[in-house]
Amino acid sequence: NFPGLISKVSADMLFGENMKVVAGEPDSKEQELIKRIIKNNSLRTLNYEMALSGSWRGEVIYKLRFGQLKGQEQVIIEAVSPSYFWPILDPDNVRGLQGGVFGWIKDAHSGVAGYKGRKFLRIERHEPGRIYNELWLLEEDGRSLEQRVKLNVFPEYKEMLEMQETGYPGLLFKHVPNWRLEDEFWGISEYCD
Repeated sequence: NFPGLISKVSADMLFGENMKVVAGEPDSKEQELIKRIIKNNSLRTLNYEMALSGSWRGEVIYKLRFGQLKGQEQVIIEAVSPSYFWPILDPDNVRGLQGGVFGWIKDAHSGVAGYKGRKFLRIERHEPGRIYNELWLLEEDGRSLEQRVKLNVFPEYKEMLEMQETGYPGLLFKHVPNWRLEDEFWGISEYCD
């Protein structure tokens, strides 16, 4: 399995040792915050896993959010499968991102009144400075949209807003391609040939 070996060696070379990130002076609040974000998100492990995934998938996507982690509100850095992602590209630049849409199927569990056994499409649309949250009920066959429903159908979404201001002028996700051609957005897998 030479492709796997090459992927692992590359990931080891990139993230086999602890990384050093500097923000401000050595004992500043900024530096302490960066250290806490790296530790709480196990960033070294996440980066290693992303290097392996990017090698065979052709790309990885990091997503940032603010939420509960270990019982406290904090910055969360997580991996998102590229299979859940559709880019909103700049029409004048094939590599220029204007936003992105994340979408996944969510099954209704017993705590979802009136929808037990039904499937939903959960949409998270990112634009600079904003995130739009949507929930769509799927037809019984699960192949087409029936109707848009309120987010609070799911108890875990009862506090979620349909439109959230992020307070950050950019996008809260980062698409990282493996390698790619100059006229392509998507990355290319090391295993393609």
